[in-house]
Formats: sequence, C-alpha cells, structure tokens
Amino acid sequence: MFTHVHLILLGMCGIFIIKVIVTFGVCRLFRFDARHSLSSAITLGQVGEFSFVLAAAAKNIGLMNENMSNLMISIIIGLMFFAPYMVSYAQPLADFIVRTLFFKSKMADQEMQGIDDGKLHPLIVGFGPAGQSVAHVLKAKSIMPSILEINPESIKAARKEGFTVHIGDASQEDVLLHSGILRSCLAVITIPDPGTSRRVITAMRHLAPQLGIISRCRYHRSYWELEKAGADVIVDEEYVVGDSISQRAAEYLADETGQILACRMSGSLEV
Repeated sequence: MFTHVHLILLGMCGIFIIKVIVTFGVCRLFRFDARHSLSSAITLGQVGEFSFVLAAAAKNIGLMNENMSNLMISIIIGLMFFAPYMVSYAQPLADFIVRTLFFKSKMADQEMQGIDDGKLHPLIVGFGPAGQSVAHVLKAKSIMPSILEINPESIKAARKEGFTVHIGDASQEDVLLHSGILRSCLAVITIPDPGTSRRVITAMRHLAPQLGIISRCRYHRSYWELEKAGADVIVDEEYVVGDSISQRAAEYLADETGQILACRMSGSLEV
C-alpha cells in the first residue's frame, strides 16, 4: 500500500467520483433536489465488504493478476476506511458544493432554503387523503400551502395540482429547514403514525417555538403524547369518527311520525 500509494489514491478518487455521479444522476432522475441528491451520492460513494468477494472471484477466474488484485484490495480498504467520514460529512459537503456551484441559481436557492416569495405559506406534512383535503380547502381560499412528502406517488399528485413539494423525512430538522419551516405560518401534520407525528412535532417545536401546529391523532391513547410534544390543535380520529357515526345513526332513525323508526327497529324497511 505504501509503495503504490499514488495508484491507490487515484483508484479511490476514480471509484468515488464515478459512484457519486451515478447516484446523483439517479436521484435527480427521480426529482430529488440537488442538495439531497448530492448528500446521498457522497454517502454511497464508498464500497462495501462484498467487493472483496468480487475481487477474489475475478482473480480466481484470471481477470486480474496478483498485482492488480492487491491494488484493488488496497483501494477497497482505503474506501472502507473513509466510509464513516463520507456519512458524517455528506450533508455539509453537499451544502458547500451546491452553494458554490449554484449560488446564482434561483432554483438552487429555492432548493436550499425553500420557496421564499415574501409570503407565509402553510406547510402540510403528508399528501395522503387527509393532506389532500386540507390542501384543497386552503387552495379554495386562495392560500397555497407547500407540501412535505416522501411517497413518490403522493409527490407526483401534489406537483400535478400545482403545489410546491419538498421531499424528505419531516422528523429530520435539516429537512424541515429545507422545506422553509422558519417561514411557515402554520404546520399541518396528516401522518397516520402517531410515533412519527410525535417526532415531527418535536423537531418543529425545537426549530420554531412560536409555530402553530395542527396534528392528526389516529388513536385516542396517543393524544396526550402529541400534546406533550407541542401540538397546538389535535384532531382525534376516534372522537371524530364517533361523532360522525352518532350523527348518521340519529339521522337514520329520525322520523316525525315514528312509523319509519318502528319499521327500522323491527328490521323491516317496508312501510
């Protein structure tokens, strides 16, 4: 390794650059923003221990001689040594590269900081059926929310309707900053999983203590956890469903004469 350090470093750089370019291109193909695409590419720029198996197999079938095999093993060891640093410094390095290369680009600025047109926008986390209902109501009132989502189909649906979409895990503070949480006037969390909702609320409250947060609560037992995490308004699904069923039952049995009520209570719908 010491006598061939120049070849080893050259091979490490070559493999790293090729992997970063390929991974970055795939992420951009799936419409991830430049910062997250680049940080993902840097994180995956190393090689794993399975490379030892491939190198040994290539040597056994004669694709590589002894010197080439030793060189490849040295390169693999070097990349594995730097793997933890690639993971630790992927995001800061991606931020620096994007700012340096695209600092004059409006698109890059939006990707780094979120959409900033001088207005405060609500942020909806999750664009499932519940998130879509909230977005449509706000849009009908001429309020255009931004969407934070990770599901490809939901992202596609939100973009098709003209909403600004940010991609990432809403429980991560850097993702929330990227989505413009500091310029949001309201956050609406429509995620069904209570554990994930709690983590999202905690991250939001840490970054923006004064932000108004409305959260969906799928199970009543999770209500107090979400309230403790910092949600201002909690919509308890079990109570909402109970109220809706009660209202429908009352409407079904309502009748001024009592005749339909009697028939329905007897199990017959014939009058």
